[in-house]
Amino acid sequence: MAPIMNTAIDSLVANVGKKCDAGEAFDIYPMYQGLTMDVIGRTAFGIQTDSQNNPNDPLLRSSKVLFARELWNPIALLAISFRSLTTLWNYLGLLRLIVKNKGTNPVRELLESVKAVIALRRKDKESRRPDLLQLMIDAEIDDLSTVTSDDLTATGDTDGKETQSKGSSSGKLIRRMTDADILDNSVLFFLAAYETTSTALAFTTHFLIHYPEAQEKIRKEVQQLLENEGELDYYSVNKLQYLDQVLQESLRLYPPIYLFVSRECSEDVDLGKIKLKEGMTVQAPTYHLHRDPELWGPDVKEFKPERFSPENKSKIHPMAFQAFGQGPRNCVGMRFAYMEAKLALARLLSKYKFKACAKTDKEELQLKISTATLNPKLGVWAKVVPV
Repeated sequence: MAPIMNTAIDSLVANVGKKCDAGEAFDIYPMYQGLTMDVIGRTAFGIQTDSQNNPNDPLLRSSKVLFARELWNPIALLAISFRSLTTLWNYLGLLRLIVKNKGTNPVRELLESVKAVIALRRKDKESRRPDLLQLMIDAEIDDLSTVTSDDLTATGDTDGKETQSKGSSSGKLIRRMTDADILDNSVLFFLAAYETTSTALAFTTHFLIHYPEAQEKIRKEVQQLLENEGELDYYSVNKLQYLDQVLQESLRLYPPIYLFVSRECSEDVDLGKIKLKEGMTVQAPTYHLHRDPELWGPDVKEFKPERFSPENKSKIHPMAFQAFGQGPRNCVGMRFAYMEAKLALARLLSKYKFKACAKTDKEELQLKISTATLNPKLGVWAKVVPV
């Protein structure tokens, strides 16, 4: 999916270039929101959005409303504390979304658009594209064994019926993903990849503005990679070790999803004064875990990418870093988010230097706390100059 991402990043680089040519200070956070919307729209939904050049794009506008709900709303706090109220909270959120969009339900409109794309791709093989949506359309699921590439065939079977795999001699039963499965997973991926990735990019850029030495070190790493590899793609960006360290340290200090790493108890657990019952939901306080001096040392509030270097990473408690959760139920979009963030930052830093301006926030950012995410309250303001 790197080619699709790079096409969207082309627009980001061009728009930042316009600000560079004009010598203007600007808030890059909305640009990152437009980028991640274009990427997820094209990869998960198979629709061509232009959120980077059209701030009134319906999907982008609706998404901002969706993620803007305040945590400190009394109903939100009750929904977090009592799972039975979650449905009420979701209905109220949908009602608010419809009101904000002048009586239309943008979520329903989005799903109808995706249904049309799915139907077209099942019918017309010429409409196939190398994206997440196509992978799900092609996918066949075997609960007990790994499905080989021979088993992945595009068919018109939309009923999810169990059939014998054509590419397998084992005769095992498999199940193709239904349209409902695909829609559900597309929405899940959208929630995991839009707001969190744009916010992670914004927070990381904020640190790069305040730490020009880290910015320069990444730039040299990228330039060396381009000399050796010739291009930035999924395989090459994963070799950018220091960029990876910077991203992880940024995610440690400002995890976009700061609260909702949740797990359900599978059995009763006695922790002395605290007793957890089977079925109870336990939430990891990500922000506080990431700033706990007992886990990270006395310099816990300092930006130090070296914490995540190969020689130091093994010293980190395996459950101390929860930006994407941990275990088999960790964030489904983790690799996707890392790839997008690395590609975007590597390409920007290969062409431009980020510098502070009059509106740049102090190093300890002012934060806006919504129901699920942390956001830079004042945006991320900068000026850029050519390398």
